[in-house]
Amino acid sequence: MLEHYGIIVKLFADDVKAYMQVVNVDHANKLQKALDIIEWASEWQLLLSVNKCNILNVGYAPFMTDYYVYDSVLPRNSS
Repeated sequence: MLEHYGIIVKLFADDVKAYMQVVNVDHANKLQKALDIIEWASEWQLLLSVNKCNILNVGYAPFMTDYYVYDSVLPRNSS
């Protein structure tokens, strides 16, 4: 389902990595939509640990935008 938005998803046990190349506002909106879709897990009592979620920019970032999970802004990490 997330592949429809151009999101690459990696799953391992109870961890999820979702990422994509973001070069414009449309891409940023697609990434946020993917995060919104991932929240469906709570409907199945699989809550996300928001305190373990973060954003990592790799390479040049033409602009910065905030991303949210459960109405919480995800922090940015440098590594």
